[in-house]
Amino acid sequence: MEADLTVNPPVPSDTEIEAMAEYVEFLKVKKNQVAVLGNLVQQTQVIEANWENKAERYRLIALLRFCLRGLSDHKSAPVRELSWLEPKMKNFDMDLKKFLILFLPIERKYSRGLRDDQIVITTQDHFKPAVEKIPLFLILDNLRSSFNVGSIFRTADCIGVSHMYLCGYTATPDQSDSIKKTTMGAEKVIPWSTHEETIDVVRKLKADGIPIFALETVEDSKVIFTPGIFPPSGCALILGNERFGIEANILKECDTVVSIPCNGVKNSLNVGVAFGICGYEVLRQWRFQ
Repeated sequence: MEADLTVNPPVPSDTEIEAMAEYVEFLKVKKNQVAVLGNLVQQTQVIEANWENKAERYRLIALLRFCLRGLSDHKSAPVRELSWLEPKMKNFDMDLKKFLILFLPIERKYSRGLRDDQIVITTQDHFKPAVEKIPLFLILDNLRSSFNVGSIFRTADCIGVSHMYLCGYTATPDQSDSIKKTTMGAEKVIPWSTHEETIDVVRKLKADGIPIFALETVEDSKVIFTPGIFPPSGCALILGNERFGIEANILKECDTVVSIPCNGVKNSLNVGVAFGICGYEVLRQWRFQ
């Protein structure tokens, strides 16, 4: 009888890894800082896509560990620092969320394409806010992408958000240069704070009498365009993790769950885009009705 590889798949040896086509590709770009970071990001994305295939997951994680181990003597310090991730990957059966959190440093060191800070801006910013802030409080629940966080900061300033709560492993402006480049200074003018647990922030705001709204694609959610759905006295809005959304225990604490209609194949929007739509709908209901 053949062994059931999905139950206890073998881990390839170092010699077997060295013969893999993926490792050969890694070696071709290893010396180039940007290219090797891109390769590592691609490897993590392939692992994520194949997570449910246990045998393939074991093979790919073993490959990634071997590649990370080989970066310990890299000439670039930012790349060399990533070698410390390798010993943290001993458990091949960690849950996907833990794996994605583990590899946030790789994603945050790597960027592609033209950044907002590289685009020439021909209009000057205001010396002070154009209008007073609105009573909208924004809660970011374990956002994975620093670029999304930066985009949300910039939109929040334009809308007039009163405060941003950065929870869990959400990247913060003092930790990530990519956020500062995306916000283009918005983090200096909008109040923000960091918190370990999203649920603590939710309960504190509820205790202060602030209604809690979650922007999430779940059954029985209410469309954001519903007239008068956002109380003009103010509310807090939660934005969840790009892949996993808002956790069930937090949704239970919310007063209302709202969603944006999606008429295509995809059932959700990028979190930064979604906030832009929802945030301006809140502003429209409060200011322009």
